Formats: sequence, structure tokens, C-alpha cells
Amino acid sequence: MGRALDQAHATYAAALAEYADLADRAERLASTLAGCGAPTSVDLSGMLTAAKESLHNKPADVRRAAALVAAQEAYLAQLRPES
Repeated sequence: MGRALDQAHATYAAALAEYADLADRAERLASTLAGCGAPTSVDLSGMLTAAKESLHNKPADVRRAAALVAAQEAYLAQLRPES
């Protein structure tokens, strides 16, 4: 019984950590978008809204939020290639 509870706790803790990471990444994207020009914010604002809504749903749709956040990060990376 103890191992089962440990496994349940570990699984729950990992899910909470993933949720917190996605929420932080979405907030960083929101900050980045706030400083971007119109074309970028128009392209990404809908995806950012959808990602945040996915995280605020009960239960949260973490897989959808992760895909949306990753897509936004990739899009921004293409707009701002690092030298």
C-alpha cells in the first residue's frame, strides 16, 4: 500500500510541476507579446488565449496547453533568430 501511495504522490507532483512550468512559460510569452509589433501579437494572441484557457479548465488540458505554448515559442524563435 505504501508503494502505491508513493507512486500516486510522485505522479501527482510531476503533473503539478508540468502545470506550473506551462503556466510560467505562458506568462513569459504574454510578456514577450506585449512588447512585440502588431503582426506578431495578432498571430499569437489567439494561441496564447487558448493555452491559458486550457490551463484554467477543470481539469486542465495540459497536453493541449503544452502544444500551444511550444508552437508559440517556436514561432517567436523564428521571428527573432538569435545571432
